[in-house]
Amino acid sequence: NDYIKTKAQAIGFAYYDPNPLLVAQRAAGNIPPFPNFASTSATFGPLFSLDGVHPSGAAQLLIANDLISAINAKYSTTLKPVQ
Repeated sequence: NDYIKTKAQAIGFAYYDPNPLLVAQRAAGNIPPFPNFASTSATFGPLFSLDGVHPSGAAQLLIANDLISAINAKYSTTLKPVQ
């Protein structure tokens, strides 16, 4: 991530790291520390798919809105958050 951030800044691109968002979601209890194998619909919580690797639709929405904020800040745009 440091290399990507440095490179993006060097060429004037916006940089976005989803990790702080995910860390905050884990601290809020939305990403469980251990899978719930008794659940058939949210084994890894509401923000990860059943494979435990890929973000769910809910997580994609959070990431998209966070990314919109980064784009607006860098490029002085007024993109609206996704509902």
